[in-house]
Amino acid sequence: MSAEREALRHEDAAARALAQREFGRPLVVEAGAGTGKTATLVARIVAWCVGPGWQRAREALAVDGREGDASRIAARVLGRVVAITFTEAAASEMATRVEEALAALERGDAVRGVDAQALPEPASWAGRAACTA
Repeated sequence: MSAEREALRHEDAAARALAQREFGRPLVVEAGAGTGKTATLVARIVAWCVGPGWQRAREALAVDGREGDASRIAARVLGRVVAITFTEAAASEMATRVEEALAALERGDAVRGVDAQALPEPASWAGRAACTA
């Protein structure tokens, strides 16, 4: 593999990891067909739902004086996820993949494409994923 191609691979991997760890601003993914846009967005949504999104929802409910059980927290997390695609088919595909990924985490399985380092400790995956799946 050429040095240029290897550098591009590292740049791509770093961008995918950042998409699963940086939630301070919106993310736009622009790439050609078959390059993994949907996989990247699914990984981002999953990481958000069981990680920072869960934490923020729990804290927001506590501030509002409405201590949340897991289902209330999950509803708040999912109610604030926005993912825009160009077609209904793409939206359906993304929703299916997110559901499958959350179900895998609920079983305690790793999810291909989801950076385990972007997730909280494995002990919390199952419970959080179960509520958001």
